[in-house]
Amino acid sequence: MKTRTIIYWVVSALKPFRRNKIPPEKKIRAIELYLRGLSYRQIAEILEISHTTVGETVQKLAKTIYQPKTLALKKQRNFIAVDETVIKINGEKRYLWAAIDVESREVLAVWVTTTRNWCIARDFLLVVLKSCEGRPVFLVDGADWRRVHRFVFLFAFWYNFARHHSRFGGPPGDVTEWFQEVMPQLS
Repeated sequence: MKTRTIIYWVVSALKPFRRNKIPPEKKIRAIELYLRGLSYRQIAEILEISHTTVGETVQKLAKTIYQPKTLALKKQRNFIAVDETVIKINGEKRYLWAAIDVESREVLAVWVTTTRNWCIARDFLLVVLKSCEGRPVFLVDGADWRRVHRFVFLFAFWYNFARHHSRFGGPPGDVTEWFQEVMPQLS
């Protein structure tokens, strides 16, 4: 499925936009452009709407699909790459954690935390293991807030279910299966 089709399908099913001053098609286009890397202001100029509206639209969809424990479906996984890195959010240091299935290139989990320690690493890996059957091998590099977490989750959702992967001829995840599993939790 194309990115716009998947976003349209999710918006149609979840109905995250209660007020309709701006047509849903324009909101879907705004989300698609944002996920392709354009800024709120660039999108606002293209679609002739305010950049605040663009930001609110992206955040509403991200909040609607935000399910940190169900990003990836449980299945057999052999190798999982796990890493964390330091990022700055409003000038404050945070840690971005990510886990990706090496073979399918599916994003399994993404977290943003204020600290980095063994307890957080353990909790992160336990969440990752919820999407795994069997005993995967974890590959690591050996190196020693809510709104941002939603953005990162939205990126992972786009990466798993909407982004066209040239190697796979489409996205690595199955949005239909994911949606059927998540929908009861959103009700």
